Amino acid sequence: MSREASQAVELGKLGRAQGLRGELRLWAHNPDSPMLRKGAQVLIGATPERLTLLTVDRIRRDHKGLIIGFAGCSNRSEAEKLTGQLWFCQRSEFQPLKGDEVYVADLVGLVANDESGQEIGRVSDVLEIGPNLILELKTRHGKVMVPYVDEFVEGVDLETRTLTVRVVEGLLETGNG
Repeated sequence: MSREASQAVELGKLGRAQGLRGELRLWAHNPDSPMLRKGAQVLIGATPERLTLLTVDRIRRDHKGLIIGFAGCSNRSEAEKLTGQLWFCQRSEFQPLKGDEVYVADLVGLVANDESGQEIGRVSDVLEIGPNLILELKTRHGKVMVPYVDEFVEGVDLETRTLTVRVVEGLLETGNG
């Protein structure tokens, strides 16, 4: 099944098969997503251009995270065919946001600029550490971590796919010598 790629947003990745009943490890960007529920229809594929619609048949947690099973996937060999595939959702299924809220998925890939407009790098990942989000920026000097709080991130512009970072001494040091 082919879907409009521009509307598909990556929400996670399927890991290795778990057990014999056709279940897989799911590495969700947001393990608490309301889209992770029995009966939900999800888009699975290697790229946003080639997706297959599957129905979540079962989902559970263990000590490592989430394990998911799909309708029609009832044994290990069927599950192994899905290993490494990405989980997507149509943007139209997202809940409306309030005020200046943004989806974590929208932060990944943004160009990070300093206050003068000079490019620092690009957001390569968003980590949830305690109550805060941490932006992982890939810069020409390596990866750096920037807390996603008002003191460091002055603004996000989804139209231009940029965010502005207030650079303080030591913020962009990578420890790479």
